[in-house]
Amino acid sequence: MFNDERLYGLMAILKGYGSVAVAFSGGADSSLVAYAAYTALGDAAQAVHISSQTVPKRDSEDARKLADEIGIKMITLDVDILDDVCFSDNPPERCGICKAISMAEVMDHAGRSDITEVADGAVIDDLSDYRPGHGVADKLGIKHPLIEAGLSKKDVMELLEILGLSSTGKAPSPCLASRIPYGQAITSLKLKKIDLMENIVRGYGFRIVRVRLYETTSGELIGVLEVNDVKRALYLWDELKEMDPDVRILLDPEGYRMGSMNEVLTSP
Repeated sequence: MFNDERLYGLMAILKGYGSVAVAFSGGADSSLVAYAAYTALGDAAQAVHISSQTVPKRDSEDARKLADEIGIKMITLDVDILDDVCFSDNPPERCGICKAISMAEVMDHAGRSDITEVADGAVIDDLSDYRPGHGVADKLGIKHPLIEAGLSKKDVMELLEILGLSSTGKAPSPCLASRIPYGQAITSLKLKKIDLMENIVRGYGFRIVRVRLYETTSGELIGVLEVNDVKRALYLWDELKEMDPDVRILLDPEGYRMGSMNEVLTSP
C-alpha cells in the first residue's frame, strides 16, 4: 500500500470505530470509505447499499462491482421510499427525509449484525452546500470519517486515482428525485422516465447528464436537459429532443451545474 498520510489518517479513524457499516452508494466518496474501512477492519466492515426507486439501476450494479473489487461484503437493502408521502410530496427537506429513512434501515441492519457504528461518505465540501440530510445524519449519530479526516472531494479523487479503484473519474450521480422541482410530486413513472432519458443521452457519449423534469398545471411534462457539452448537444438536438414522446425536451444553455434545483431556495 502506498504511503499517504491522508489515507492512514482515515484508516486510523475507522479502526477506532471497532466495526462499521458503510452507507455505500458506489460513488467516489463512499468507495474510499469502504476501501479504508475494509483495509483497517477486515470483515468487521460491511458496505450497505440502499436500493430504491430513486437509485438508478446502473448505480446499484456499479456498487456491487466496486464492493467485489475492494473485497468488502456488500448488503443490499430494498426500501420503498415512495411509500412515505412526506418524501413523495417533495418538500425542500426531501433529502433529509430520505436520509432518515435510509439510515434507519442501515442502523437496523448494523444493530442486527452487532456492528458498532454506521458511517457515510460526507466530505468537507458538503458543509458549504444545502444538505439537509447531513443534519439528519448528525442527529442519528452517523459517523462522517472523511470529514473527521479533513478530506475534501479533491482529496478523495486523488486517493482513488492512486489506489486505482474503478470509481476514479466516475461522474457524480445523485438520486433521481433531485431532478424533480420541490413541491411537485415524485412518482415512479417520473423516476423511470428520468432514468431512461439520461441513459439515452449517455449513450451519445456525454459524461454528465441531468434531465430536470417539470410538470405543468395542465399535466404536461417538460424535461430540461443539462449536459457537460452544450455545443455537442445542439449538434445532436434532432435526436435528443425526440427521446421520449410524452416529454417536451428543452436544452439548458448553461449546461450542467451541480445543485441547480436548489437555486430556488436561495434566489430572492
